[in-house]
Amino acid sequence: MLPYFHAAGHYQYAKYGQIYLQSMANLELIMDPVEYDEFTKEGYFTIRRSDKAWAGVWSDMSIETTLNRFFGTDLTHGRGVDPSVVTRYLIAMPSALKIMECLENYCDVVSSNSEQHVDLFKNRMTKDDKGIRSFLFWLQERKPFENRTSLLSLSTGIIGGPTTNCHMAVEMGLKGMTTMIDKDADKVPFSKVFKVKTLAAAKDGMHIGDDFVSVDTFLLIQRISAFFHGNEKLTRKALSFVTVSYKFI
Repeated sequence: MLPYFHAAGHYQYAKYGQIYLQSMANLELIMDPVEYDEFTKEGYFTIRRSDKAWAGVWSDMSIETTLNRFFGTDLTHGRGVDPSVVTRYLIAMPSALKIMECLENYCDVVSSNSEQHVDLFKNRMTKDDKGIRSFLFWLQERKPFENRTSLLSLSTGIIGGPTTNCHMAVEMGLKGMTTMIDKDADKVPFSKVFKVKTLAAAKDGMHIGDDFVSVDTFLLIQRISAFFHGNEKLTRKALSFVTVSYKFI
């Protein structure tokens, strides 16, 4: 992922992702051998609070099923919210959580889901099936596996020009990573030179003589519809020129 962080311009992710990987590379040297084997070979990098299928979550997500299960996470808004209030709130949360769990057990009321995983519910499977059929229809209409000589957006029809280089994200990202070698974390230089240009950065337009003229396709279609209103044949003919893929540079 590190090359993609550089290529996408996510410099903070690139910096701290590198620090994280370096720390993980030394994990075997600082971790108990038994715990290291369990962590790397037996999947002990997740936390499970039940025996339900697919119930393991990352350690930083486990707080959402414990402390934040009752209290929520918004500690920055509201009348009277200041650092001292937030501190008391956070300190009291673990004890309050135990009290709430005891009250649930005493009242025989449990705010939890059934043992069946949510993805196995009938309504979820119906929704997933509908989504799959929509996606297959999208693929059939846009034919993504046809041979093409240039980059093309399947959704908008935008064609990439000579400056579009998002297909070289790995190569550009690796070049960006070389600028971090032997540098302190707080002095790492980042340059937009290694950030790729995507199809989203392209401009709609056409060449008229030696000039490149920007075209607002939405406005153009509106004007064509208004100008040829009532004449279906001419409207179709005009729109056939508008809906073709533009050449972008």
